Amino acid sequence: MKPTPHYAFQIAVAGALFALLLTPPVLAQQGSEEEPKRLEITSDKMRTEDNGRKIVFTGNVRGEWEDVVLTSEILEVYTQPKDNTAPQTSASGEDPKSGQELEKIIAIKNVDVIKGTKKARGDKAIYYDKTQKMVLTGTPHATAWENENILEGPEMIFYMNEDRFEVTNGVKLILFPKNSELKQVDKKK
Repeated sequence: MKPTPHYAFQIAVAGALFALLLTPPVLAQQGSEEEPKRLEITSDKMRTEDNGRKIVFTGNVRGEWEDVVLTSEILEVYTQPKDNTAPQTSASGEDPKSGQELEKIIAIKNVDVIKGTKKARGDKAIYYDKTQKMVLTGTPHATAWENENILEGPEMIFYMNEDRFEVTNGVKLILFPKNSELKQVDKKK
């Protein structure tokens, strides 16, 4: 029995989703011998476009992997054919010369990102898997918190595998020192 085009499309979509689950963002770092951690995305609806290379989640979207939680109204996941020119290793045991790999994830509207004690909020976030970089933007600004400290700016770039970030085009920082000499002097008065 020959598969129908609709059936072949369903297989392609299932394969793309399976490939995403094998290499979730932030976790499948090059040279790592660890198995990729679980990636879970929940939403009210999901659809695919471009033969399964674009997967769109809408309504109450929540993505979780390791210690990262991302929520938004819309989440677009983009895949691309695996790069066969560069030597690759796959912790999942699949053939690195076949299938799809994660290209980027775009979160749109009411975007919240939580990683450990760090939180960020903006209008849009774009995560680039190869560079492990997330760009968060907001109008009038995006906001990040760690404990009580607040950082604001129109564009924040988070380097996920380096645990560092930068803010461009105007910055506002509000710090609340913990156990600083200033607080200790104030208490003695």
